[in-house]
Amino acid sequence: MRALTAVLVAGLLVGVLAPTAAWAGAGPSPGGAFLRSLVVPGWGQRAAGHRAAAVFAGTEVGLWGAYVGLLRLADGRADDYRAFAARHAGAQTSGKDGAYFDDLGFYTSVRQHNQYAAYEEGPQPQLYPMTPEYFWEWESDAARLEYRDLRNGSRSAKRQGLYVGGLVAVNHLLAAVHAA
Repeated sequence: MRALTAVLVAGLLVGVLAPTAAWAGAGPSPGGAFLRSLVVPGWGQRAAGHRAAAVFAGTEVGLWGAYVGLLRLADGRADDYRAFAARHAGAQTSGKDGAYFDDLGFYTSVRQHNQYAAYEEGPQPQLYPMTPEYFWEWESDAARLEYRDLRNGSRSAKRQGLYVGGLVAVNHLLAAVHAA
């Protein structure tokens, strides 16, 4: 990562801050425009006086807004499914990992989970201790299914946020190629 950062900084210094004499006064060199828009989409277009600068910059702002919004939505939905599990299954959700929350959605109780795990996993099953800290029992199958929908909604929002993060990278690359 440090090597990539060093290359980008060196490229910026050479291509952006010190353009060749042939390009002096005529905007950035193609390499300089490429690096500028690679760092900030639209910057290379703006320096070259191209109208597409607003499109790339606007796309960047919109994508970052969507990314942050989707991650906040995922966090809010995570809070919702944790609170739902506490209310409708008696689960203590603090300090638990993802596997625990997956198991909450698939089994009606900790007892049922432990029975299936003992049968399916053989001689060394991963069982939850029968303590209040790991206890859960859904009040109804409908409540368990609603919990699964809430959990899946959180995962879906997080996954969509990751896709939007990929689109941010694509926007950087497209802006850089366009600027060059």
